[in-house]
Amino acid sequence: MIGPVPLALLGALFYLGMMVLCLLILVEGMKQLLKLFYIGTVWGFIFSVYLFLLQWLIIKSFCQYCLLSEVVATGILILAGLKFREDRKIKQA
Repeated sequence: MIGPVPLALLGALFYLGMMVLCLLILVEGMKQLLKLFYIGTVWGFIFSVYLFLLQWLIIKSFCQYCLLSEVVATGILILAGLKFREDRKIKQA
């Protein structure tokens, strides 16, 4: 819990937001949302690292669902980074 908000709700909202952004970018061609997508993926990854460190150093126990979420957030960051690099190459050409 972060205050009165369950952490699982924040995670669900994050993934829902990323899916909506992806759909708007891919289906509707709203390329102006790419920057927001990149920022969201970075913040999601940073928060995942924070939660991983919290499990490892403070709680000293791991939640398998939390670890899966952290792996997925890392995967999203890697894919977003590859897309960003591809877009920069196209812009430079």
